[in-house]
Amino acid sequence: MGANLEIHDPQGSVNIESIKGDTSVDSLSGNISVADAGGHLSVRSVGGNIEVIRPSGRVEVYSINGNLHFVNSRSSRLRGTTTSGTIVYEGDFVPGGDYVLSDYSGNINILCPPTASFELDAKTVRGKLDNELPIVSRGAASSFLPASNSIFGTRGTGQATLELTSFSGTISIRQQQ
Repeated sequence: MGANLEIHDPQGSVNIESIKGDTSVDSLSGNISVADAGGHLSVRSVGGNIEVIRPSGRVEVYSINGNLHFVNSRSSRLRGTTTSGTIVYEGDFVPGGDYVLSDYSGNINILCPPTASFELDAKTVRGKLDNELPIVSRGAASSFLPASNSIFGTRGTGQATLELTSFSGTISIRQQQ
């Protein structure tokens, strides 16, 4: 439970549960699922899907073609990047937390509770922005993008920082049902 863990698996699936130490997982095409990780979590995959459930330590997840799914994060520092997969984040944001999700051509979907509080910086160059939550706007996130492709503003009292970037995918921000 408190040990550090390092796994290199080219094709097989990896499932990890309830680890408190630092964890590193690398895979070419296998799916990776990590639940209840407490230490620094670093996950990399070329084509496999990655699911991270209830992490509480620092999280860094990277995939080229795989989908990323974050569920009920308790982490105050989370980074997720994929080139063509979809990113889904379900849950609230820790006060003082820093969340950065980026995707080149895939979609980013945020599903958060009505009480979620964050500073938002969302931008897409050729994609679409679909926000259903009340955000107090501070203008466009970037001066080189049309206002319809970026949002810079506050939700609630802005207790966490949420940065969302996609080149050609849709960024969707919705309330959890």
